[in-house]
Amino acid sequence: MVTEGLMETVPQVDVEDIKLAWSIYREPFKLRRGKLGAVCGPEENPFKPGTDARAVTHRAFMLSILVDFAIEQPDMPVAFREDPLPEIVFRTLAEIPMEWLGQKPRGWPFDLEELARRLLTAN
Repeated sequence: MVTEGLMETVPQVDVEDIKLAWSIYREPFKLRRGKLGAVCGPEENPFKPGTDARAVTHRAFMLSILVDFAIEQPDMPVAFREDPLPEIVFRTLAEIPMEWLGQKPRGWPFDLEELARRLLTAN
């Protein structure tokens, strides 16, 4: 959604919510090698009351893309190839400024260099 010429950003989410989304939806994603998209409806929202499920699942979806991308890109931070993923990966994806997919004509909906910097400086 564009408001007064400004792009809407994806709200930050609680790190525990993104970890929950990852634990619930990553295994089926790996098994079907499909897309992690809209993963729950209002009647099956697994998050605590007041959680923005759309923002959590969007950020979890971006995490899935980054993990898969990191397999083929050796210059990506090694944290994306660790199993299990370290806490800093979840925290960074929960907090980094992000736009909704489709708001830019191309590229990542967040600053990939900033994401890498946050992961590298956390160690």
